[in-house]
Amino acid sequence: MTAGLAHVVWSFRPYRRGPSGFGFYRASRDAATPEACADVLERFLALWKDGHASLLYFPGVHHTVPHITFRSHSTELSRVPSEEPPPPRVYVVARDTADETLRAIEPGSELLAVDSIPIDSFYLAVRERVSGSTTQWRDYVCDRRLLAGPAGTEVELALRELSGATKVVRVTRPPYPAEEEVRKWIVEMHRDPETIANWERREDGWGYIRLSTFAAESLQIVVDAFDRALDSVFNAPGLIIDLRGNGGGYLDGMTELAGRLLADETTFGYYQKRERGEAIDFEPWDPAAVIDTLRTALIAKPREPIYQGPVVLIIDRACFSACEGFAGALQTLGRVLLVGGATGGGSGVAGLVRLPSGAIMSISWSVFWLPDGRMIEGQGVLPDIYVRGRPRDWVVGRDRVLERAIEALGQGEAPQLSEAVQGD
Repeated sequence: MTAGLAHVVWSFRPYRRGPSGFGFYRASRDAATPEACADVLERFLALWKDGHASLLYFPGVHHTVPHITFRSHSTELSRVPSEEPPPPRVYVVARDTADETLRAIEPGSELLAVDSIPIDSFYLAVRERVSGSTTQWRDYVCDRRLLAGPAGTEVELALRELSGATKVVRVTRPPYPAEEEVRKWIVEMHRDPETIANWERREDGWGYIRLSTFAAESLQIVVDAFDRALDSVFNAPGLIIDLRGNGGGYLDGMTELAGRLLADETTFGYYQKRERGEAIDFEPWDPAAVIDTLRTALIAKPREPIYQGPVVLIIDRACFSACEGFAGALQTLGRVLLVGGATGGGSGVAGLVRLPSGAIMSISWSVFWLPDGRMIEGQGVLPDIYVRGRPRDWVVGRDRVLERAIEALGQGEAPQLSEAVQGD
């Protein structure tokens, strides 16, 4: 049995009836400050092992993160089975060059300590507050939250540069944005087609689409943005769709977009909703068995014109939710070649819960199976060709994953439409 099929913890279970939930309830009740209470809730949600479970807002807690992008690499070491993986080494990928202090930090530098705490201890402490079904997703979220803290406060970083020299830098966390600024940014982001899907016809002839999200103000905006991009490169002999960093969105977005790549009506996967008032533990499901009323098939229907050339999808650990369903189902159907790293491993559709305090939590209320019955939870979607970037690549701006995707098209490794599985 694979790791994904063995992952059978339903998202709501710890909250509804798990013994640990009561202990965390008491701890949160006894917390003396908003920060302490938020910390308790984050630790509690981390027990769910569900990437959709997170604390989105807590009254009085205004944390921000310096504009630095980190990337952790887990050390490849033999370890005792069932033990947590060793703390990863953490590197600077990029930073805001408009900030003089941040500009002095070299991409590729290794982070050694935060506020004089060695990175191995500091990273493990952050991980205790992150929920996710896979190591790669928890590491991704940790990298994004690594320097989170009260807005306007300073944090001290100890770094080792590529030359081997070490330096200490004090960075100020940015101010907390005004609510109207956040709302304006969200509206603009979810309406602009170019922030959803942009494209280019490369000099080598291949088409390239960067699909950043399946979420927008409406499903139709996502579909229109993708169609616009695909139509712009429709005559390309091969296509690369870059999904890196795509955190998902509309469930129906998977099937609508896939309809431009499939010739026949096809079962794209199955999902199960959690019925209100029930505490369900889902079990591994045999796709040959009779489907009960809680499991619903998602059907992808062709949408003309159909792109028939070879397709490579680029994926990484930040691909999540609907993005994973899209990539995993097309891989299962033999329509695409996946290049990059394993995805985050979260298939549920998220919903929000507002607590009496005004805090807002995100939780999931469904689970998704790929067409062959495989689950995404617990392992993510695995690439056909695994490629990992290196710290020195970030210094020179090299994209090793994109290079391999281009090579796959050139060598005929990516499938044509004629090679895909036919519809049911």
